[in-house]
Amino acid sequence: MRKHYKERYSLGVFIRIYFEFIDAQTPGIHLNKKIIQFANNIGVDIEVFIDNEVEKVKR
Repeated sequence: MRKHYKERYSLGVFIRIYFEFIDAQTPGIHLNKKIIQFANNIGVDIEVFIDNEVEKVKR
């Protein structure tokens, strides 16, 4: 898909990345250069959500 299709047809495009961890430290996130170039070429927004749940300690 090219950027002009997005503009011509008023398309909304985004990439959503969602990580869910339980009792874990959050690792680093790496996006490949080709993914970033592709997102830029079509004018897409990239959203990254990180949910790190900590379980309560039972006593």
